[in-house]
Amino acid sequence: MEHAGNPLPQFFTPTELAGSADAFPIEILDMQRSRKILFGADLLASLTVDHAHLRMQLERDLKSKLLFFRQRYLATSREPKRLAKLLASSLSTFLVLFRAAIKLYDEDVPCTRRTPCRNSAHTWPSMRALSPCDGTQGQGSVAA
Repeated sequence: MEHAGNPLPQFFTPTELAGSADAFPIEILDMQRSRKILFGADLLASLTVDHAHLRMQLERDLKSKLLFFRQRYLATSREPKRLAKLLASSLSTFLVLFRAAIKLYDEDVPCTRRTPCRNSAHTWPSMRALSPCDGTQGQGSVAA
């Protein structure tokens, strides 16, 4: 059960976590970027993510999310409220993937919501269609 739109936390043993950087590189990088240690050792500090694993997961996730998004778009494109809900619910997923793509190219990953979209759309023109952060006001813009 989710709480306030946030998924429940995942629990790993230290050994499981250490052996998961190849299977979950995007998630490991995202946790490293935004973690706050409340108690105990920082188990993420020593983990390294291989760029080959990151690239493979990123490609798979982007392609599958894009296919899913297109499918849902076709089903909702004539219903503005459903389309708006689809766009809003897709944003956080694509932001995580955009941050991972920026990290793949060894750039500093920005902290604001707007910057990953802008950077991704600039670096990969094919992503412009997914970028709701084009700097315009009103439809298509996202607050940072």
